[in-house]
Amino acid sequence: MVQVILLACLVTAVVGVIEPPYGDIVTCGVQYVKPGADFSIPCHTDSGLKTTIYTPSEDVPSNEALTTEAEGDLEGTGKVIITTTHYTDATKGIDDGYYTCVVNHGPQYEVDFSVDKCLVIIEDLCETKNCPETKSCHADYDAGTAECNCEFNCEFKFEAFCSDRCEQFINGCAMKTQTCRDGIERQKMFDGMCSAGGASDIPEYKKIDLNIVEEAGTVITLTSGLITEGARHVTVTWEFTTEDGQSTTPLYSETDPFELTVSEETAGFYTATITTCSRDENAWVNKYYVGLEEELPADFSTSYYTCSVFPGGAIEDFDGISTFYDLACTHVLAADFAPGGDITEPWFIYGSFDNHEGNTALISMTFYLGRHIFEVQRGWVLAIGEEKMVFEEGVEQVVGETECTAMFSFRHIEVKCPQFKAYYDGIMSGHIALLPGVQAPYSPLNKKTTNVGLCYDSDSGFRPNWQIGRDEGECVVDTEAPECPDEAIEHCDLTTPAIEIMGVVVEWTTCGAGASMGCAELHCGGDTPTPAQECALEQARRMSCAVKNNNRVDLAQIAMDAGCPADECEWKEDVVTRGCPQKNLPFVCS
Repeated sequence: MVQVILLACLVTAVVGVIEPPYGDIVTCGVQYVKPGADFSIPCHTDSGLKTTIYTPSEDVPSNEALTTEAEGDLEGTGKVIITTTHYTDATKGIDDGYYTCVVNHGPQYEVDFSVDKCLVIIEDLCETKNCPETKSCHADYDAGTAECNCEFNCEFKFEAFCSDRCEQFINGCAMKTQTCRDGIERQKMFDGMCSAGGASDIPEYKKIDLNIVEEAGTVITLTSGLITEGARHVTVTWEFTTEDGQSTTPLYSETDPFELTVSEETAGFYTATITTCSRDENAWVNKYYVGLEEELPADFSTSYYTCSVFPGGAIEDFDGISTFYDLACTHVLAADFAPGGDITEPWFIYGSFDNHEGNTALISMTFYLGRHIFEVQRGWVLAIGEEKMVFEEGVEQVVGETECTAMFSFRHIEVKCPQFKAYYDGIMSGHIALLPGVQAPYSPLNKKTTNVGLCYDSDSGFRPNWQIGRDEGECVVDTEAPECPDEAIEHCDLTTPAIEIMGVVVEWTTCGAGASMGCAELHCGGDTPTPAQECALEQARRMSCAVKNNNRVDLAQIAMDAGCPADECEWKEDVVTRGCPQKNLPFVCS
């Protein structure tokens, strides 16, 4: 269908021949049209007697014919003419092409006629845009362009439902718009309001990080830690990682809790991820280590791989080997930066050293667990940031937001974490024991590539003696510094032999080698240890063996060690004066 609108306006007559220009001749230039749509072709002039629009299928008269028509048939003075022709149901191959606008001016004009053209392109601009399914294509036919965006022109149709991300939507189009904007896939969870379906309820769960070591064939039960779901929007997924951290397998078990039989194949790390409303950013992760217990003689108690730091710069590592180090400022004692292959939960223990009473001494132990940090310092201080923990002797307390506890008892601060336990004497010695599950009892240490620090070995690479931070001034260390060349004096032989298990000597259970070396360093060159050094060395020797052999009697020794003041309060009061001032002492002395 074609409809023509013609508007003519008289203009003031002019005398004589009118020279160009005669005013604008307006048509469309280039016009994009969607197949099936209506479109219009304009043919406007400021000074004409007649306008004609020729379609692409029509032949435009020759210049001679147009001149003849203008000179012979038209008279009068030019007027403003506005002509618009409307076309419906545009069809590609029929309606596309050049439309020609011809304006006849009249005999008094120097030029009898003028011509302009409009190119009509019939094309679905969105058809070639290839927008993804999650986006909507919007075409601008005036500009001949198209863009993909998230404007779906949703109707206000109330068909409310709750998504699996616990979001309220009034209809499917609203959810499609949100998915387009944030790129997060979501599904309808149930019809109606989220609050009515329980999706606003908060599930309850508990924190789990357990080491389970059992005999082969033992059936154990693992739970994700989910107590109450609170709604139909909680999912639990499990993953299993082998002990060496090299292989991770998703477990598609819908059973929670589920049972497994301990074996070589099932030993490793189990991770339960509790996801609320399909939001991975708020997922709660619980962990288990399942280990295979070795068959041991009934008369042997569990021993722990233990690393001890003694006065004088001697360190007895997890393998029971004693080494002298030149220590200054801060060094890595022990660390695992990807336990079980999980780089999100590393742990590090740093030791800071100074020269105390003329010899190397441990001034503090700093614990890094994931994002949490705390430090035990000389004088029996435990600092969490700028806060100091207030101890009550013999009472175990949780350390900040960590999974660790701390307690002051038997003249030591004892720290217990899921991976290790540690002791600090408050003045110059400390001990670290790996808990079962981190390393199995009586097995080779099997140091992993993620284990670093002096307690594992002296292979410190570019960090001399596993030093961190400054390496200049007072913090310069000598990696070649020798131990005391003097022959060990008789009373410095403090080593006890390794335990023999099933006829095999387990070398790492050797105890006291570090104490012997520390003793020799304190007596080197004929020196005489100070009373504090003597007491600290005796305590460290006893504690090292007690921790390694899990000897609770020696760990909880009430009597003062040989070389220490007979009065326990005298020792306690001396130690706290060597550290930062405290308003609340960790002990009570009359």
